[in-house]
Formats: sequence, structure tokens, C-alpha cells
Amino acid sequence: MQKKILSKGLVIGIIFLFIGIGIQPALSYKVSLSISDDITPPETTHTLDPPAPDGENGWYVSDVLVKLNATDDISGVKEIKYKVDNGATQTIIGDNGTFVIDIDKDNLPIEFWAIDNAENEETHHTFYIDMDQTRPDIDLTYNWNVKVSSYFNFNLIKSNVVRPWTIILNATAADQTSGMDRVEFYLNMVLQDTVYGPGPYYTWSFLYSGGITISLMARAYDNAGNMKYDEIVDPCWINTKQSTHLLLLQFLDHLQILHRLVNIWRLNQL
Repeated sequence: MQKKILSKGLVIGIIFLFIGIGIQPALSYKVSLSISDDITPPETTHTLDPPAPDGENGWYVSDVLVKLNATDDISGVKEIKYKVDNGATQTIIGDNGTFVIDIDKDNLPIEFWAIDNAENEETHHTFYIDMDQTRPDIDLTYNWNVKVSSYFNFNLIKSNVVRPWTIILNATAADQTSGMDRVEFYLNMVLQDTVYGPGPYYTWSFLYSGGITISLMARAYDNAGNMKYDEIVDPCWINTKQSTHLLLLQFLDHLQILHRLVNIWRLNQL
């Protein structure tokens, strides 16, 4: 009986011996694993808000929020570093954070990387965006010329008379970041013509006979979609000036006819 008990005890002891041998290395491995054993750098991803350009032609026209998220399976993430436009290095403590981009530039570089608690440094990542939040500059001026036509007076003598004015609008527009796309010309708030090109000079003209009040405006658009406008600040002055000048010319025309009639009357009195 005692032999059976001893045999069973021996078997159980051997089983626990093997189990202990199998468990001990695993426990030893877990205990001995430390920061010094971490030779793998962390990994960082980024997201943008807005996620895609909110302007035209791939340009951002509003601030961009950048979110960074880093992971490290062994020692953990110590900090994330980043640079905007090759500027000073900024630090985010921990494994995630955000920052805002508001710099106008074509092909603006943003660089980022993480460092774990074992001082492993991640390979630097760089992405680029195009940002233009500044409206273009525009200056609107105008001048005019006149169209001369001919008529015959009472003595069948050919004379010249001034007819409708040609008002010429000249817009000077420029944009320092995304560049100019177009200028739109408006008469009485109604779009009349669109002139495309890099500028800086844009021109549109129209005939004006006077007698009505007009307003003049030009809108400049850059390639990012930013717009700025300029207008003739006192359109009534244009109307008054042009109409007054036109009435004066018409008066002089009639004065020539009157002068001719007086000469005819004098000849008849002789």
C-alpha cells in the first residue's frame, strides 16, 4: 500500500517538475524584458482637418488642423516632434497631439517623428500642402475716348460731331502665393466680361452715351479661389461728368448751326 502511494507521489512530482521547467523560462523572459530591450522605433500616423483642400485647384484657404498619433509596443511613446516649413522643432509630450497650420505657401513642408522611452527615434515623415488664405490685390481705374462721326449741316458742309463715349476699365491685380486666375468686370452689378490670365493687367471697355447712372466694379480671383473687389467709388460722378461734357458738345454743335444761320441772314440783308 505504501509503495503505491509512493509511486503516485513520484509520478505527480515528476509531472510538476516538468510543468515548472516549462513555466520558469516564460516567467524569466517576461521579467527580464525591459526598456533596454526595446530597439524598435515607434510609428506615427497623421490626419488633416479639413481632410482635403477646401479651395480651388488643390489649395487650402482655411487653417488646417494636424493630428498626430504614435504607437510603441514595448517601452511606449515618450514624445512626438514636428516642424512646419523647416522651422523650429516643436514637441508634443505623449503619444498624440494636434497643431494648426496657417502659413501661406506653395508646397509647404510638414515634418514629424516620434521618440519612445528607450530613445529610439522614428524615421522622419514629411508631407506637403498648398495654402493661400490671402486675397489678391486689385486696383480699378478708368479712362475714356470718344467716337467721332460726320454729318452735313444746313449748307451741306461736312462737320464732325462727337458720339458715344468708350469707357475703358483698367484693373491691376496680383497675388503673391497661388497667382492670379481671372478678373470679372461688372456694370451696374451685372457681370459683363471675364478676363483670364496671370495678369497683372486686365482691360474691358464699353460704349456709354450718357444720361443714366452707372456703377463699375471688378473682382479679382486668385488660383486658390480667394476674391477681392474694387469699384469706382462715385459712379454718379462718372454719369454727371460724361453727360455734362456730352451736353456741352451737343450745344456747340447747335451753336455752329446757329452761327451759320446768322451768316445766311446777314447775307440776305445786304
